[in-house]
Amino acid sequence: MANKKRKLTASFLEIPEEKDTLLRSWRSGEHSDWTLTLGDHEFKVHKVIVATGERASAFLAAAFRKHVGDAEEHTDLTALLPRQCWPHFEAVLDFIYSDKLDIQADSWGPLVKTADVLQMGTLYTKCVEVKQGSGVCENSQAALAESIVADSKAPTPATIEKILSPLSEASEGDSELSQVVQMSSRMRKTQDLEVDAEMVRGIPLQLALRSLGKAFRRSPESMTEEQCARLFEQTTGVEQFDLFISHTWQTPGRWKYLSFILQSSWKLCISLWLILALVAWLLCIYDLFPMPFQYTSSSVVQADSQTDVEIECPLGILILVTPILASFIGCLAYPYLPCVRSKFCFYDAASIHQADPVLMRRGIYGIGGFLRVSKELRVLWSPPYLERLWCVFELAAYRHANPKGKLVFAPLFVEMVALALWLNAVLTTSLLWCTLFAEMTNRAQVLLWFVTTWPLIAVLHLSRNCLCEKNQLLRNLAEFDLHKAHCLLDSDEQFVHQAVQEWYGSAESFNRYVRGPMRQELLEYDVRLSLPLPYYAQVWLVYVSASLEELLSLMKGGIPMATARAFGCGHTIGMTLWIVMSLKLMLKLCDRYSAPHPNPLCNCGKSLLIYFVTMMIICVGSIVSFASIQSQLAGNAFLSSEDAERHAPRLAIDAVELQLGGRLQEEVIHIAVDLMASCFKSMKNSDLVMQPVEVLRVLLQRDDLEIDNEDAVFDVLQELSNSLDKATTMLTGLLWSGVADCRDSLQAGCCRSP
Repeated sequence: MANKKRKLTASFLEIPEEKDTLLRSWRSGEHSDWTLTLGDHEFKVHKVIVATGERASAFLAAAFRKHVGDAEEHTDLTALLPRQCWPHFEAVLDFIYSDKLDIQADSWGPLVKTADVLQMGTLYTKCVEVKQGSGVCENSQAALAESIVADSKAPTPATIEKILSPLSEASEGDSELSQVVQMSSRMRKTQDLEVDAEMVRGIPLQLALRSLGKAFRRSPESMTEEQCARLFEQTTGVEQFDLFISHTWQTPGRWKYLSFILQSSWKLCISLWLILALVAWLLCIYDLFPMPFQYTSSSVVQADSQTDVEIECPLGILILVTPILASFIGCLAYPYLPCVRSKFCFYDAASIHQADPVLMRRGIYGIGGFLRVSKELRVLWSPPYLERLWCVFELAAYRHANPKGKLVFAPLFVEMVALALWLNAVLTTSLLWCTLFAEMTNRAQVLLWFVTTWPLIAVLHLSRNCLCEKNQLLRNLAEFDLHKAHCLLDSDEQFVHQAVQEWYGSAESFNRYVRGPMRQELLEYDVRLSLPLPYYAQVWLVYVSASLEELLSLMKGGIPMATARAFGCGHTIGMTLWIVMSLKLMLKLCDRYSAPHPNPLCNCGKSLLIYFVTMMIICVGSIVSFASIQSQLAGNAFLSSEDAERHAPRLAIDAVELQLGGRLQEEVIHIAVDLMASCFKSMKNSDLVMQPVEVLRVLLQRDDLEIDNEDAVFDVLQELSNSLDKATTMLTGLLWSGVADCRDSLQAGCCRSP
């Protein structure tokens, strides 16, 4: 039996025909894809409706783009809209969705304010039309509608003047309309670079650097209204700014603080080091400050290099820590010094009131005038800088208003590299100081020295990354395009483009200016893109302090003054300068090979190769320093026979204490030394102590000396031989360090026999 085919029918789901779904509305929340918060209320809206069309909000459209990809699709308007506007926000949403709006006398002001904050040109125009009615001519209404709408181009000065002429007369006696007119007028003045004298308020740089740069470290978004108001109260009305600080908030504020504090306090830090190092030296040399540690030094070079000199030396730490103390005290104290004339700066977080919306708008639209009265534009450059349109606006406005003004690029990576080198110097010298206590072979000491330099690898890699930003800056200027820079609000973006077009003729003309004259100006100022000399000086002082600590220890241990002078010239000055010059060469190599390699291993290999090259150069400097010390000591290696005969007896008497008593002891010493002095320059160390028999022979020939027991005298002479054996090293020092210096060391007791 054939299978009977069955027909299957199914009906589609019916779409509801309720009134709320037929009309677009935010009230039902159906199919909404964004949430707006205003106080305790939430509004479910549709992005495609709120952000497009002639009634759209340019502010919300920008917010939607900024939050693309975020898990939470939400915008909080609580802090943006004044509380007086909250009751009328539903009417604004109804206007966006349905073009229906009932404007009353009590709602006109809040609606104008909402239109201003949310950048709704159509709502703004409608409010003006309703308020003035026939008081505003039709041409002005049309011009206003055409120029303020968010989707259209920004108003030109001529259009703004056309709008403001009839509105200014109509706004007399109407504070709300007057506020609208004043705001539009300020937009015109910004393009004309006119100065709003009431808003020219500067903050002293010293004041901004206090509390570890809290003003720089906190962005306005992270501060409460009360904190913003207190920061604004710290500003002072000025006629002009010594410094206009141009920066982007996308870069952490701690690096901006570091940049300013190092640029400002280096003179104080170096002066403090000179004072602290001198005081520390005097305290230790006169035993007013303890040197609690001990170590055995074998670093003293002698002319007869066959024998090593080992000296027990006291060791302190006071001089070693002077650069750390000087830097910390200098950086912390500089903002509070009353004798320093502080520069008055324009700093947007302080000079523009961040808590009062009206004053904040006045400040923003007054930036063009602020730039006109600024002596210097300091650009705190970081990679995002040229991508921010307001930063570009500041560059364009300053060069237009001050063609010969001082424009300073201050890349933040410069101070980052300086800090890294300084910290590396502190860490390396501290580790080397600790290795003085280790008893090991020369080969092990060299290996340990290399280990103490390993922190330099991290500093080197960081320097390569930072110097890569320098090359990126030059590339950004060479490839600059105004249309690639953006800001949060579309209306601000249009305003900046319009201003640049008015000042430079076209966006392309401004692009050519940035790629050409501005980039060339920066290349001529390339010295600022590398470490300035004061930063190298502060790094050098760290190594000098460590060398001075070792020199002081050797002097307290009893080395001759000639040796101390040779060590000071060859090591404290020569070797430390060589290290700093090696670091400078290292940064040159980092700059040359800063481009990162796609392969991480190859990229690290670049850094390691530069490290080994730097270490080889430093090793060469160490060898040269050692040779320099030897050559200086060799210059004192010749002592006349007359000097030896004149001073040697006194040295021997100071060096050896014999228990003979009276005149006999003195004569024994004199005879012994006279015999040695006659052939002192030809004797070896071992020969100097092989004279007891000859001394006894001469002694017995003396008729003026009473000797009861010759055996006892011979025993005394044998004791003299043993004592001279202990003193032989310092006596041999007569050959290379000078008699007087050797006597000073002997008197210090380093070779005194018991």
